[in-house]
Amino acid sequence: MGYEQRIYVGEPSPYPVPSIDGNKTWFQVFAMIDVCKVGGSLASDAIVKDCKPVFFFGTDGNTKIEKDSYGTELVAIPIGYVIDALKEINAREKYSRTKWAYDMLVSMSKKRKGFHGMTATHCIIFGH
Repeated sequence: MGYEQRIYVGEPSPYPVPSIDGNKTWFQVFAMIDVCKVGGSLASDAIVKDCKPVFFFGTDGNTKIEKDSYGTELVAIPIGYVIDALKEINAREKYSRTKWAYDMLVSMSKKRKGFHGMTATHCIIFGH
């Protein structure tokens, strides 16, 4: 068991936002699920080091969040890596939160006919 984690699901902005931050990309959050203490890693260090640094705004709409509660910089991890990690964890243990997270990510990553085509492409793993 590790520390408690939340998975923020969404996509990094395709457009630069230099007026907000020249070095990091704004992450548009579509959803969040609190997976609490997960029995495994949701992203390896090798994957994380190659990911784009991002930030998002807190629920007040003004607070810029760039690091998790442990001071770790936030990065946008491709959603497929997190889905694969959750699939492995679910094969080992029966934990409702990881099953819900897996189902949510799979659902959000699919394009739907008749909708405007927006899909979740990335996740942020947020330790708290």
